[in-house]
Amino acid sequence: MNGKTIIAGLCCLAVGAGAGCLGASAKYSEEIGFCSEYSEFFGAYKEVKESYYKDISTLNKNRIEEEMLKGFVNGFDDRFSKYNTKEDTTVTYVNGAPSTISSGFTIERDRKTKMIRVVTVETDSQAEKMGLKVGDLITAVGGTDVTPDNFPETAEKLLGKDGTTVELKIKSGSEEKTISFERRNDGGKTAEKIHTKIFGDNIGYLDFEKFNMTMTNGVGYFTEAMDELQKGHELKGLIIDLRKNHGGAATEPIQIFDLFADSGSKTWDEDKNGNVISEMFTSDGVEYDMPVVVLVSGDTYSSAEKLTAFFQSTKRGTVVGTQTGGKGVYQDNVYLSDGTAVTLVQGYYYVNDVPNFNGVGLTPDIVIDMDTELIGTDKDIQLKKAIELLS
Repeated sequence: MNGKTIIAGLCCLAVGAGAGCLGASAKYSEEIGFCSEYSEFFGAYKEVKESYYKDISTLNKNRIEEEMLKGFVNGFDDRFSKYNTKEDTTVTYVNGAPSTISSGFTIERDRKTKMIRVVTVETDSQAEKMGLKVGDLITAVGGTDVTPDNFPETAEKLLGKDGTTVELKIKSGSEEKTISFERRNDGGKTAEKIHTKIFGDNIGYLDFEKFNMTMTNGVGYFTEAMDELQKGHELKGLIIDLRKNHGGAATEPIQIFDLFADSGSKTWDEDKNGNVISEMFTSDGVEYDMPVVVLVSGDTYSSAEKLTAFFQSTKRGTVVGTQTGGKGVYQDNVYLSDGTAVTLVQGYYYVNDVPNFNGVGLTPDIVIDMDTELIGTDKDIQLKKAIELLS
């Protein structure tokens, strides 16, 4: 249901049981039921129409409708469901596009100026080489100035085929400049980096902050990182650091875990009625036969929790850190006719015999409290514990 059908129901209810509404009542029965269930809203509508100092018919109906939908979804009190404006949907689309990922940058709509703001720039990426910096405002794309009304259209002009260029006008602090931005699109290879290190006596370390299915092979970047670690080293153990990992692609955790385990594990999604929507299983064969320690924190969510649950439930690895964030649900976008969308939680996911952990999180095998600001420093006692366990 979008805002326009809600308004249709309101209009029908307004004329009560009059003859003009009899035919429409059947057609709009769901809308009328909505208005009846949320009668306080309709009461407020009538009061506003009568008492507000402006004629409400002259107000920006799109803005009112947008705020209505925001409030409707916010009322669910569900941290993983939200209403996305057209600008929100555009940002998600642009940031998830292969050419943006390959070029190595992300954007948002700057709240103050309504311009395109550069949020992240990957080190050594095409975006960095072309002169983009975090905080830059893109004021025009391909000769079109960015305005409050055309943000979606101009933001999408950042995308394009590999090797093509687009002229960008940039405001970087007090400096204004124009650059010819050459796009990268290498078939969807992610710019997301897995940071690798070797500690002590051939203990491998992997640190990544999201699961990303933009590569042709979903776990390709993981195996590439493992290959890098094993060059000149015979690994005696591996640390997988998920302490800042907010999740991402839902299928990757089992694909990665399958590299460490034989058949016998599974993950599946259930809808609100308990119906199994999809399920995946591990296969025969072990690619990496070594002890594993998984580091987690309260910032470990979703797919990162899935991977953690696999290692913990099978005792294939030891989990160290603090209670995880607790996102045990999956969601999808429901797109509305005006280009906006509602991100809705649609069910729960499960790993092996682990109870669903939504809102609860996973408890590590070894709990070590530590300020997350100490991650990667000399005072990282969680990392020190992981190294100790593998030494």
